[in-house]
Amino acid sequence: MRKFRDIFRFIFYLVNSLCLLVSLTTAKASETPITIAQNQLSEDALLLSFKVNADEVFTPQTLMFLQRGFTIRIDYTVELWRPRSFWFDKLEVQKQIRCELNYDILSRSYKCIINRTDKMEPRKGNELSKAIEWVTNMDSLEILTRQKLDSNKQYYYTIKADIATLTAQDIQDLRRWLESDSSEDKGGELSISRATFNIVTAFLSAKNHRKLSMESPKFYGDELANAYRMFKNLKRTVRYVSSLIFHTN
Repeated sequence: MRKFRDIFRFIFYLVNSLCLLVSLTTAKASETPITIAQNQLSEDALLLSFKVNADEVFTPQTLMFLQRGFTIRIDYTVELWRPRSFWFDKLEVQKQIRCELNYDILSRSYKCIINRTDKMEPRKGNELSKAIEWVTNMDSLEILTRQKLDSNKQYYYTIKADIATLTAQDIQDLRRWLESDSSEDKGGELSISRATFNIVTAFLSAKNHRKLSMESPKFYGDELANAYRMFKNLKRTVRYVSSLIFHTN
């Protein structure tokens, strides 16, 4: 009977602990275009995962350009700040991520290159939904080593996304393509075509160049440290209760 009472207490403790853990490691859901999915402390480092609302990035016009072979580029800037009362806030860390996504019309596959500060991740697949996920879900970005995180200090994140449908390279390719046809043009047709090209590319670049940003709620380093210790204790408790259940049966 005592063992079953211990099991019931453990379940109650587990539910309450998980609720607390979620409140410490996950930002509240909001309607902002960028949301933090997880902010946690591992054994070695502070890790951040965040998501971008896919509808903010992949509009019908953006998808049309993607399917026609243009590159979708997203530059993320992730910053960890420490607020200060009587001075400017201090920038602790800045991380840059560049995602480039394009569609290969011949192979009918999506190709993506994700350049982080410390590594490059090439990806390839045939599903649009998976390709969108590659560039809008950033998982386990290492922000700061555990030794550098001050448990007694407050921190917050800012995340910025710079989205471009027509990149500078795309426009250069279009210009080269236009100039390669110059021998077939007569009179003022070439100058008119170039003028039209400049107007159209300027319009499209402005129309498909967007900036998104967010600022997270403030958090203390010891909140994450306590959550990490609690998680380790939960794992030990799970092993203990599992052994109780095993011996009971």
